[in-house]
Amino acid sequence: MALCVVSDDGVVKPLVERFHGKRFNSPNDLVVHPNGSVYFSDPRYLGPEPIELKHQSVYRFTPKTGKLRRVTTDIEKPNGVHVSPDGTTLYVAETNNGSTGQDPDATPQRGRMTLNAFNISPNGSLTDKRVLVNFGDKLGTDGMTIDKAGNIYAAVRSANRFGIVVYSSAGKELGYIKTPTLPTNCCFGVGSTSSILYVTAGGEFYQINLAM
Repeated sequence: MALCVVSDDGVVKPLVERFHGKRFNSPNDLVVHPNGSVYFSDPRYLGPEPIELKHQSVYRFTPKTGKLRRVTTDIEKPNGVHVSPDGTTLYVAETNNGSTGQDPDATPQRGRMTLNAFNISPNGSLTDKRVLVNFGDKLGTDGMTIDKAGNIYAAVRSANRFGIVVYSSAGKELGYIKTPTLPTNCCFGVGSTSSILYVTAGGEFYQINLAM
């Protein structure tokens, strides 16, 4: 369980594996800031491995210096993360299903299901948390991506209405794309494919051409 980099020839190299000497829970999602630093979430949803950390957090890793910093203390269980086009805002999905995989017979007690925004300070720390969407007792969002206008495309997994939901940077719903099964993540292509939204849902992979 580590933050890794994969070389052009397919070699996987761990960049950072521990926080204060303790192994990560299970690094889940990441985004690279325009300045090269990496924000990544570290929840635990599944797995029998011992849990060494007493928190599930978002971290900031700076490859140039090797510095690792915990940047959230008020998110119960972080999932998808993404950064605004101008690099000033970090969006964090809080998807607390109550399960860590340690006790398969336990009844999970759900926590908060929200989509949040934080201001990114010049030193990379996060401030001014805002809850953009509160999913209440519904399952919230997994991964997400952002278009060049700053709109958020979230892989919402609520059983009664799942799919890719498009939100403004203020959390207003702008659109909805139903997926055949529960989505897990989405992203835009680059270059000539920048108007194509790629979506993972269940065991399938989809692409949607969007007018950008």
